[in-house]
Amino acid sequence: MTPAAAADGHRLPARKIHPPPPPSLHVVRGAAGARLAEGVEATSVTLLSAPTGYGKSTLLAAWATSTARSVAWLTIDELDNDATTLWLGIRGTLAAALARDGRGDPVDLADAAPPHHPDDAGPAIDDLVSRLDALTHPLALVLDNVDEIRDPEPRAMLDRLLRYAPPNLRLVLSGRFDPPLALQRVRAAGQLTELRHQDLRFSAHDALRLAELCEVPLTAEDQRDLLSATDGWPVAVKMALVAMARSPAALTLKPLLSPTSPIADLLVTDILAGLGPELAQFVLRATTCRRVDATLADALNGGDDGARPLAECVDRGLFLDRQATDEGEPASYRWHDFFAAQCQAKLAGSRPQHWRALHRSAAHYWRQRDLDEAVTHALRGGRPALAATYLHERWIELVLRGDHTLLLTLCHRIPAPLDESPEMLLLMAVCHYLDGDQTQADLLLRRAASRSQAPERSPDAEHRFALLEQLLGVVMTRSHPDLATMATIGEDLLRTPHPSKDAVVLAGAEHIVGQLLARAGRPAAATALLEASTAVAMSRSMTALRLAGESELSLLVREREGCGAGRRAARAVLDEAGRLGWSGTPILAPACLTLALCEYDRDDLGAAQVWAARALRTVQRGDRSLPALARATLLEIALATGDPAATEELSGALAAEAPSGLPPSWPVLVAVLDARRHLARGETEAAAAIVAGLGAGPYLAEHPGSLVWVAEILRRTGDAGGAREVLRSFPPDCRASQLVVRRLVVDTLLATADGDRDGGHQLLEDALASAEPDDVRRPFTDRCQELLPLLAEHLAWGTEHAAFTIALLDHLPAAPAAPAMPSYWSLTPREHEVLLYLRTTMTAADIASAAFVSINTVKTHQRAIYRKLGVEGRREAVRVATDRGLL
Repeated sequence: MTPAAAADGHRLPARKIHPPPPPSLHVVRGAAGARLAEGVEATSVTLLSAPTGYGKSTLLAAWATSTARSVAWLTIDELDNDATTLWLGIRGTLAAALARDGRGDPVDLADAAPPHHPDDAGPAIDDLVSRLDALTHPLALVLDNVDEIRDPEPRAMLDRLLRYAPPNLRLVLSGRFDPPLALQRVRAAGQLTELRHQDLRFSAHDALRLAELCEVPLTAEDQRDLLSATDGWPVAVKMALVAMARSPAALTLKPLLSPTSPIADLLVTDILAGLGPELAQFVLRATTCRRVDATLADALNGGDDGARPLAECVDRGLFLDRQATDEGEPASYRWHDFFAAQCQAKLAGSRPQHWRALHRSAAHYWRQRDLDEAVTHALRGGRPALAATYLHERWIELVLRGDHTLLLTLCHRIPAPLDESPEMLLLMAVCHYLDGDQTQADLLLRRAASRSQAPERSPDAEHRFALLEQLLGVVMTRSHPDLATMATIGEDLLRTPHPSKDAVVLAGAEHIVGQLLARAGRPAAATALLEASTAVAMSRSMTALRLAGESELSLLVREREGCGAGRRAARAVLDEAGRLGWSGTPILAPACLTLALCEYDRDDLGAAQVWAARALRTVQRGDRSLPALARATLLEIALATGDPAATEELSGALAAEAPSGLPPSWPVLVAVLDARRHLARGETEAAAAIVAGLGAGPYLAEHPGSLVWVAEILRRTGDAGGAREVLRSFPPDCRASQLVVRRLVVDTLLATADGDRDGGHQLLEDALASAEPDDVRRPFTDRCQELLPLLAEHLAWGTEHAAFTIALLDHLPAAPAAPAMPSYWSLTPREHEVLLYLRTTMTAADIASAAFVSINTVKTHQRAIYRKLGVEGRREAVRVATDRGLL
């Protein structure tokens, strides 16, 4: 009796119990082979799960010939989906493996009785396992094509083998998808090694080695194209290279990799045949789109159970990769390009009408999600007019994201005669304008205006885009350089009744005019339009338009409510854009500038400089106002940091700015910054001369920040009366924390200079109250030498903001160094912090709460302070510390 036979006469074909021979063009898979070998030795079960053509059997066969273990191999087919047949196959291959290694049958496998009834399967496999327990030699059992086991009885038998296999036996399972076995228990125990299609893909090295075996020269570009088109699918790579080797020298990879090639049809037919009719039809429909989720799968298949077949495709390793999604979002997947293209070619060839209908369904799905996908599928579905409509509706999303190049590409894909419609010509004009080609933009605008007069145009077509045609004409033309004029024209256009009731078109128009009004220094009107546009954008899932509006609004929020609210608004926009991968888009420039200004208000000059530079980098072409404001912010930072080189460079750049396209208050802002530059250089007369005439200017009151600085410069140059006169123009309804604090700090210094110490302290208390919620510090830092002693005195005067006052004292630059003190006077940083609190009326419990320490710790520091200063009590400690320059 041969080793493949048993006492009952059952014989197994030799090819069923031996590894297959290596193919003629065999590439040694170094990395995958090493992973397999390590897994077999490290864990009790190894699983290779990947679709047809990933070289699973070839890789296993190569490993089987190199391992020191005895390898029992069983190639499973449809007849093995039976407990008795499977048991006989396992027993037969185990006996054959032992005989090949010259070990005979040391555990009497031939005497083991097969199960003759389903109830006998458990005891029969237990008998086999108990016999294998007696073996000391390491053994591996390979079950290739294990996915053929589907019925309950053979599955239960394999589950039992997985659970009770002896330590010397390694189980290696291979199949096109995960077998329905209890692998979770093994995985949880850390005893499962898994190799999937990601691990079995061809690398660039593998592809190059196979090309050498095929004697096909591959350039670096060929390698990239081959691996990109096939996703490293080994059988597809091999077929393409073999076809090239057998073809004329002029034949390139592209036709061999196209979905209509014989190779593609052969591969997809073979794979779909193994899925079953229902799942195969699902795959053909679901591959309509490269990306797919359960909702889209339902739309394409006309059901409500798309998640289930998608999960089954993933379980089978069917050329579908799960994409990263945010927490709480539904699972999303991406088909491998080569496989999806093959499926689509097959469906389009066999059922073209159905194929086009699926693309129309896909276009509807992507309409509010992805304009590129929506247009692509509408065109494939034979609906070019629908594709044009999608562009008319949502073009502004691409423009705001900075994707005007993609928008132009989509416009060029619209076929005649739709490509010559006024709407399409207008969109192309926008793209050329944003690309810097003003001549071509003007030409297209004139063509659009001419086409709009055609008599055959319907009233809806005539008026639907009329509003944006006029608005974009205002923004893009050279004849209206004045920002205030452009904003006024935009308002007039919005007030003019238009037949078009398209909310999306109106929202885009409101955004454009709102932005113009914001730049023109009309915040209330700008806020109303931007909020209306943002509300429509939210309801229509227009994320770019919504974020663009919220980004613009963050600047206005800071001006209206203060740097704390502005900072939160800008941060929310930037965080969401970061999650979407839009970190460099032009719509973020206003939010970046908002953060730069807010960080400046908080006296974090490093962060402010970073955000101002980012605003300058990301600004939309055609917006002259925002870059100028970003440079003005950088100049303020340079003045604050005392950087003379940057100050001179930026000051020169601002002076060279032409006023066209800039806010009406721009000359005032530049003049005040120039006066501050002279003041920083000690040129007080020049500074005073610059601001002398600004008090009567028409725009000073509209720019409260500049107004306060004019008053400050007048105060520092000895004109206290002029400073007070300027401050009377400060807007009484201003609530922006950074502006209120600046005004109150100047008022404080004017009052104390007049000898009104109590009034000065009351004004300082008001300034601290306005500054603390938003952590406004820069107004204090700008005047630190005058404010340091006043703030220290204010602690003793009695303040409700002692903790913030002490934080300011700790933050502000130190006064000129006092003479060196004897070492026994030295206080630790914590002791110095407690000493500052001692000037207040706070109790020890209050100090402990403010400093986040215990009362006992505060008392310990107090005793140390008294000892080092040689005093007996709190009041004396404050007096001595003040005399010695410690306060």
